[in-house]
Amino acid sequence: MSKISINKKVGFFTGDTNLGYVKNNNEIILIDTGCNRKTTNFVCNFIKENNLNLIAIINTHSHADHCGENYYYREIFNPIIYADEKESIFIENPQLKVNSQFLGANAPNRIKNKFVFSNPCTVDIKLSSDIKKIKVKDFEFELIRNEGHSYGHLSILYDNVIFGGDLVISEEILNKHKLSFYINIDSLIEGLNLIKNYSNYLYVPSHGNIIKDLHKTVDLNINRIKDINDIIINIFINNKNKLSFEELYKKIFEKLNLKNSTPTEYYFNITTINAHISSLINNKKIKIIMDNLIKLKAGDNLC
Repeated sequence: MSKISINKKVGFFTGDTNLGYVKNNNEIILIDTGCNRKTTNFVCNFIKENNLNLIAIINTHSHADHCGENYYYREIFNPIIYADEKESIFIENPQLKVNSQFLGANAPNRIKNKFVFSNPCTVDIKLSSDIKKIKVKDFEFELIRNEGHSYGHLSILYDNVIFGGDLVISEEILNKHKLSFYINIDSLIEGLNLIKNYSNYLYVPSHGNIIKDLHKTVDLNINRIKDINDIIINIFINNKNKLSFEELYKKIFEKLNLKNSTPTEYYFNITTINAHISSLINNKKIKIIMDNLIKLKAGDNLC
């Protein structure tokens, strides 16, 4: 882990999750807190050694690798915590987030780990969808809502730098992982196209290196989403039988040569696939058939 300075006021701490910061001579604000205690200790030491006052945390969204250490910073520095109002529900009630991946039922302990289940922490300022800017003392931030990766995902803009959370996945991460995590592909594509308008900004993703060509990387993200859609559509073009969700998951995993090594990985991946299925059903590419179980079949607009 290390601290990377973009300019005198803005930078980020590297780690499992990149944590943005803005500062002046006396005060500092963090963008996300991650879920890695080693990174947290590194950041806390920097704050203390430079006699800075952590006055606020702004969370891009509620996933544990972005807000998991909120409670620890609160215990030490007592900053004001900001998050989107929808994301705040999950930051304050992390059990709901885990249960949502288990069809709303109480999730088994085996899928509760630091990457999906964080300690609860109160959000002081819950940001409604009509709020486009926030001012924290002398710091003013622009907010862009990019729902799709999560329910109320925010990109945080300051001094021509975008702290983009998990909106845009860097090329090296796309090459490494065949499926990214998201819950609504139509909203995600809309958010990706919107962020293209800020191609003159420096883009700091939450995972990986600074994105130098934002426009190109956004297109790679959109193309990946379309590729997964095409895989699902082709499965139904070549298969006239009804498929259960599990049968469809298996075929997609085989097409992608994707192996799920843990229950957590499996639930992440099927959440993404379900986002595709939902969009394809809404667009009548596939349809639901009740056969005691819910099954899926080619829709009227498949071709």
